[in-house]
Amino acid sequence: MRKVSVKRVDFDFFLLHLFFCRWWGVEVELRIVEHEEKRKVTGGGEFVPSERVIYLYEKSLLVYLHEFRHALQYVLKIPVSDPEKDAIEWSEKMLKVVSNFWKILQNS
Repeated sequence: MRKVSVKRVDFDFFLLHLFFCRWWGVEVELRIVEHEEKRKVTGGGEFVPSERVIYLYEKSLLVYLHEFRHALQYVLKIPVSDPEKDAIEWSEKMLKVVSNFWKILQNS
């Protein structure tokens, strides 16, 4: 049997992602990819609707929440006049809610 190595921070992101997908009833893949150029261009991540994939180029909870909101906008067809502004505001609010849960994950 092959041993698979997963970094703790990656595991925490995937665990949180699984919880969020179940909570909102969406199927979206999460990929954590080290790619400096894409990190600079995207600000740290992107949601690709045609693939239904969130790419995280920076391991940031705020970036993850921002991209997850874009996924919700697309999958749940949430009508917003400014998707970027909505994602910024939603992710900042969710960061306050999720921060305690995230600290527990990081310390366990």
